Amino acid sequence: MTDHDEFAKALADLMQHHAFEVEGALDAHTEWKRELRDAVVRGYCEQGSDDAGRDDQCALGRWLCSLPPESRTDRDYDVVVELHARFHAEAAGVVQLLELGRIDEARAAMDPDSGFARASEELVCLLEAWRAAA
Repeated sequence: MTDHDEFAKALADLMQHHAFEVEGALDAHTEWKRELRDAVVRGYCEQGSDDAGRDDQCALGRWLCSLPPESRTDRDYDVVVELHARFHAEAAGVVQLLELGRIDEARAAMDPDSGFARASEELVCLLEAWRAAA
């Protein structure tokens, strides 16, 4: 096996591992979103709005922060980070509405045409494209 072949195999292995990690990130995002929806139904969120707004504390955020430098040069990385931050800003707004007792507004803030839903959809679409490219 030539050096080029070994490099190509190592790169292919890295990309396959990257796809697996993106799959886990998608699952984590979906679970986080479900938990927020459940909180809106309950009318109470155990997590405060400041914590909900932090994009480095959820599984997806921790994964993004843990990526090696060579993965962070991917042209989509910065966009994923930006969309993920926007998603958490929208989520913090939903939690803040819950904190204020404005449950109907919190529910509306998660409607399919809301900023929250758009941020989530854009993030998921980009993560899926990132996974497919891996």
